Amino acid sequence: MYLGNELVHFVGKSLQDSVVVKLLNDMGHSKPITKPKRGEKDINIEHFEKGIGLVFQLAETLPDAYGGKFAEGELVLHTIFFRPAKDPSAAIYSDLPFGLRFSMSRADGRGMMGEPEWVSSFEAADRWLVDNRKIHIVFLEDESAVEDIAVFLPD
Repeated sequence: MYLGNELVHFVGKSLQDSVVVKLLNDMGHSKPITKPKRGEKDINIEHFEKGIGLVFQLAETLPDAYGGKFAEGELVLHTIFFRPAKDPSAAIYSDLPFGLRFSMSRADGRGMMGEPEWVSSFEAADRWLVDNRKIHIVFLEDESAVEDIAVFLPD
């Protein structure tokens, strides 16, 4: 089982990195991960029954600050999604990053994270920049709890 703050540090690592390989194995992902089709730039790996989804992006499509240290064609972990697992005991993580909780309201989230750098105009969603990672939180329509958390590399 992983700590949420531990998983955040996997963002920006290569698909070939040992911690990413171990995470995929622990997620039960056994299919080979192939490069995106021509014209596409990312691959989604979803295991939301375990409360997690990953997005790998081609290194050459990332800003130089991230993609420049990888070989062309290499897949880099760009985004981690956290969602409540239907069976909490199946979740691959023991807590969420930055002390977040799925039970927190939008007001609680802003109280903990501060004023967001971006606010959605069409859904209950806020975004922050923390430790050189973007944190995007989508709340339920009534703003009473968290529906989805995404941690990803900034542009």
